[in-house]
Parts: sequence; structure tokens; C-alpha cells
Amino acid sequence: MSQKPSLFIFDWDGTLVSSLDLLFKAHNHTRETLNYPMWDKKTYLSLDVFASARDIFPEFYGDDWRQAEEIFYKFIADHHMQNLTPMPYAEAFLESLKSNHIPCVVISNKNNDYIQKEIDALNWRSYFAGALGAGVSEADKPHVTHAHALLEMHNLDKELLENALFIGDAITDVQCAQNLGIPCYVIGEPLNKGEAAVYKDLRMLADEYSYLHVA
Repeated sequence: MSQKPSLFIFDWDGTLVSSLDLLFKAHNHTRETLNYPMWDKKTYLSLDVFASARDIFPEFYGDDWRQAEEIFYKFIADHHMQNLTPMPYAEAFLESLKSNHIPCVVISNKNNDYIQKEIDALNWRSYFAGALGAGVSEADKPHVTHAHALLEMHNLDKELLENALFIGDAITDVQCAQNLGIPCYVIGEPLNKGEAAVYKDLRMLADEYSYLHVA
């Protein structure tokens, strides 16, 4: 791939930082508190847990979803900073994009306040032209409203989307990329959907671009 993308759009959890176990624990804490059956890891991984809470909590918790959301986010607030771990090669990938003057942004369905705190805790603010979590725009990922709101909030030209790439790890990311009309590359395990190329990690994705040097 020789042409430089105009913009890299990153998901956050599971793409740039490892948070799968934290989210799993948060859901089971919520379910235990509300006397719901606990999930095993296989069941958890079969669900679209990276969708926006306002979209999936009514499905997961029925009429208790608002209480469940409060319990869930209280657990996340108490634990997310202690469990903040970059994914392999994430910082090196971001550094290489910065060296090549390729802008990148973060679009996540994690609460926006947590996203901003985590970016600052990792000292990654300088890597991003903007970042937007859930609950700020009219709708969250996979809706295009989320991406458009981010661009507008950070005074970024929508023309950047014409040659942009979406990097994520969940079906929500693939759907968002499709809605934006741009390619999506999945980091991690195949989603068995066939709509996106899959790379084991960010270093393997970087190998597709001669100008990105990630070790």
C-alpha cells in the first residue's frame, strides 16, 4: 500500500488499549448486583459488548438497564485507570503516524470522560487530532453522527474521510466504517463477516505500509 491515508480513525478498547477483562468483570459485577445470571467468557465474547451502552444495555438488562448502567460505570470509574494497558505496538504505531504527519483520531463507545482521562494518563494526547467517546454526539458508533461530531468539534475537514482508514476490533467498528464508506482493518481475531481485512496486531498492519516503522 503506497498511498498515504488522509486520516486514521482508531477504536480505543481492544485496539489501542487492552480492556476486555475489565469490561467482562464490570458486566459480571453488574449482573451479580442485580441478581442476573453471570456470564462466562465464551458467552461474553459472543455478544456485541463494544456497542454503545445506550444501545445495548436495554437488551442486556431489560427494564433494569438504567440502574445497570450506573452500576457498570461506577465499577469502570473505580478500576479503569489501574487496568490501563496499551495493546502491543500501539504507541510505536502512533509514533510512526506522527512522524509521517498522518493525522489520527479516536472514536469510542466508552464514556467520553474516561477516554479523555485515559489518553492523558498514557501521555498520548499529542498523537491525536481529536478523540470522542460515547454520550456526547446525538448518536454513538456505528452511526456516522459520531464521526462527524468529532470532526466538527476539532475543526477537522470532512474531506479527510475521503481517503481515511478505520482501525478496530469489533463488528461495531466494521459497521461504522461501512457507514462512512471507508475501509476497516480489524486487529485481533477474525469477525467471520468477511467485510474487513484482519491483522494479528498493529505491527503486522504497519508492515503493509513502507513508510511506517513499528518494532
